This record gives sequence, C-alpha cells and structure tokens, in this order.
Amino acid sequence: GRPIAGWRPQAAATGRQLRGGGRARRGGSDLGQRRALAAAGPVMGNGAFASKVPPLDDHDMRTVLSYGLREEHIVAFLQKFRELDTHYTGVWGAQEMYALIQEPRMSMRAPMIDTLFFIGMASSEGHFIFQDFLVTMASFCALSREEVLQYLFIILDNDRNGLLSKQELLRFFSYTPIGSGSRQPVCPMNNKTALDKFRKGKWTNLEFDGFAQLCEYFPYISYPAYHTQELYQQALLGKAFWDKLTAERCKTGSLHKKFTVTVPGSKGRQKMEVKMPGRCTMQEMLDYSRRNTEVVQGMRVESQTSGKTSSKLTKETDEQIMRCPIITMIRNPRCMYYVPRTITQKRAERAERAEAEAAQESNATVRAAAGRVGVVAAAKAVKKEEFAMGSFGMEELEEPEDDDEYDDDSDGSYDSEDEEDEEYEDSGGAAGYLADAPLAPQ
Repeated sequence: GRPIAGWRPQAAATGRQLRGGGRARRGGSDLGQRRALAAAGPVMGNGAFASKVPPLDDHDMRTVLSYGLREEHIVAFLQKFRELDTHYTGVWGAQEMYALIQEPRMSMRAPMIDTLFFIGMASSEGHFIFQDFLVTMASFCALSREEVLQYLFIILDNDRNGLLSKQELLRFFSYTPIGSGSRQPVCPMNNKTALDKFRKGKWTNLEFDGFAQLCEYFPYISYPAYHTQELYQQALLGKAFWDKLTAERCKTGSLHKKFTVTVPGSKGRQKMEVKMPGRCTMQEMLDYSRRNTEVVQGMRVESQTSGKTSSKLTKETDEQIMRCPIITMIRNPRCMYYVPRTITQKRAERAERAEAEAAQESNATVRAAAGRVGVVAAAKAVKKEEFAMGSFGMEELEEPEDDDEYDDDSDGSYDSEDEEDEEYEDSGGAAGYLADAPLAPQ
C-alpha cells in the first residue's frame, strides 16, 4: 500500500520497541532500541523521537482541528489504527472497518460501512492510510442528524442528479455485501413495501426534502445510517465528545467563530487559526459540486471555469460549504460528489488573503481618520490663538484699508496742505484770516 510520508510500517520483530517508547530490553540500555529504530527508519514526524503525531498536510490538520481534536485525540485515533493493523502494513481494508465496531458482513449497516470506506480512500486503490482514516472517520462522527441523512442520500443517488428514483431505492434495498457468500438482501422487505405506501405509490422521483419526508414516515429506512454513526462515535473518543461538538455547531453565530489552537506535534511552538465546521443544504452542495468539478475518465476533477464567474456572495457561500464535514469526508475522486482538494485549498488561501486585505484597509481607514481629526484640532487651535490676540490688533491691521478707501471715495472738497499754505500767505497770514472770520455774537 501507499505508506504515510515520514512513517514506515512497523516490523514484527521490533513492534514492541517501536510502540512502547520505553527502554529496550535487549542489551539492558537504550543503545539497542536506538539501533533498532535507526534500522527501521523514521517512525513519525521528522524523526524517530520527533512527535507522537504522524505528519499531516495543512488541509487535513486544519480539518481535524476544527472538530476540536487535539494531540491526545489524534494519538487515540492512531492507537486504534495500529490495534487493527495486525499485519503492520500501515493500511486498512474494509475488513478493519467492520472489526472496529465488531459488525458482521451480513448486516443492515453493511451499505453504510462499504460506502464510507469507498468515499474515504484518496488513492482509489482499495485501502485506507492513516490520513484517510483520521479525516474520514472524524468527519463522519462530526455529522449532524441532517447531514447523516444527506450522507444516506449520497449513497442512494448514484448518478448525482439530485433526484432519487424508485429504481435507485429498490437497488439499494436489494444490496448484498461483496464477499458475504449470500444472495439474501440485508434490508428487510418492509423497506420495499414502504415505497408503495408513501404518497400511495404515485411518485417517480424524490428530491432531498421528499426523501426526508419518506424517512420521517418510515424511520427504519434511515435507522441503519444513524446507528452506524453512533457505533463509530462510541469506538472513537466516545459519543459525548461528538455530541458536544454538535451542540457547539448549533449555536447562533458558530459558523463565523474563529479560534487559535496549538498544532499537534509542534510542542507549542506553532499556532493555527481555524473555524468551526460549516453547514449547507443538499441543493447548495449539488450546486457547489456542479460549479467547480467535471468528470474526466470517470474521475471528478477541477472544472476549467471554476471560480471565474462567481460573485462575492457565491464565494462566501463556497467558503462555508468547503468546511462542511459531509464534503471533507469525501476523498475518493471516483465518488460523484467529490470536490478536488486543490479547489478548497485555493479558496481557503483566497479567503485568508481577503481577510488580511480587509484588516489592512480597516487599519488604513482608522489612521486616515485619526489624521483628519488631528488637522481639525490644529485648525481650531489656530483660530483660538487668533481670537486671543484681541480686537485691537485686528483694528490696527484694518486701518490702512479704511484710509485708502476713504481717500478713494473723497470728492476733492478738502485742499491739500500746499494749497492751504498758499491761501494762507495770500490772505496776509493770520491777520487776514482773523479779518475774514465772522464776528462772534455779543
């Protein structure tokens, strides 16, 4: 199988030494263990003693952290994976999926388990590696009740047209597990009878709302899906852990909630900001898949027109949909509801850049507003200082303007000083002026 990057499957001869992490019994010192580990190669992380957590890429790490998983939880998943990997191959088959919940092959839950194994294997080669097991099972356990019904709808809708026909439902009710050695269907006859009773049999296709109504009238149709999730929740971290996550997701405003967590295996040196898992309707999921993917040689690949004509509202909706557990658990490109991870990674990077740009614009706006406030305050201070100078100073500045205006507006009735002197001399000086002056009344 395909090995995990940086993690070599354990050999049977050194299995105890690789798993225990304590002193090697051979030789009575750590030297024998170190030699055995060096011969076997790196176990996890960047080296043999680097971390207890296997290496995960950024997308998978962000996904599991959004479900509330921490380092001890990922280690618990790893222990379960190793317990059932009895051949030390580093991969799982469908048999281990049944063994995890101790479920027989001939069971009503067989279609759910087989489909879960199919959609979770990213290599499409018939096996799970640890990354597939961790992301797929954590996402499946994190599904809400509506999302479990969406998962059942995906199982039934083989052609991904968004409609369930009677033939698709009858084919599912006639399901026989591969390798069971029996031709007896695992679903009871009551399921087929329910199709004739629903709406008096006068229907040909059902959308998701109609299928939800069918399951409400006949709960035993959807019971295997809910029971399968409950069994895996009990086997992986316990049902209380996943119920708490569901309660957090149902709170108002949880879709936009962000929190910073420590990256497992980094010993507290690396932080990562994650968001709560998103939610979407079945129709939104269908539209999202149709906009962004196309089928090439039986596999879902990124469409040539992906994201080129999307509006801002559509991009925001897509960013929320790509965080939904029902989307992240589908890793097999041969599943018709698969969305390539390159699309989700690009959308996540664009969303982060948009948030960073918005924060920068907000800071620039605040700085510009502060600058304007400073200019206004300075102008007010100048006005106050001018007012403090008093009206006297202002009058002195305005007097020359008044004199000029007065001289310009004069009609020449007043003589200049030279003219007055000449008149004064012609009249005989002061005596002439006195003689011409009128006498005061007596």
